[in-house]
Amino acid sequence: MKSPFTHIVLIALGVCFAAISLYDVKYIDGDSMFPTLRANQTIFIYRWAYGARLPWSEGYIIRWGRIKQHELVFFREPAHSLPVVKRCVGAAGTAVQREGNMFIIGNVHIPISEIHAIELLNLEAIPEGKVFLLGDNRKVSLDSRYYGLIDISRIEGRVMGYN
Repeated sequence: MKSPFTHIVLIALGVCFAAISLYDVKYIDGDSMFPTLRANQTIFIYRWAYGARLPWSEGYIIRWGRIKQHELVFFREPAHSLPVVKRCVGAAGTAVQREGNMFIIGNVHIPISEIHAIELLNLEAIPEGKVFLLGDNRKVSLDSRYYGLIDISRIEGRVMGYN
């Protein structure tokens, strides 16, 4: 028969694992999501919004949720793996059009002069496994206009609240 101490230790380890892997608290550093989020603001991230992932691993063990348009997501940007928050404006299957000097993703119009990731200009729809992310403050935001489409394995969670 196992001792009560063993049960307490196992429960404590389970609670610690859940606390580390399910939720996270971060602070905003920068103005790329202004006016929605401001510098030094606290955000709460639900890490298992789109699937189960281990805290130290890349990618998902099991996926169950889909990233939806207009959600704020927390991810590691591809250039330097810095943690950032951006808004999803194009999820898998979202139509992409080019009309004159405008690049249109869903209902978001972006001047073609702002698109630096050339591979975006030939898209007809956002492919499965990718998302197009934008900062709310486009004047200062480095986002999919520069990086191109973001692989969903880089998405670490959904912003579920902020103060």
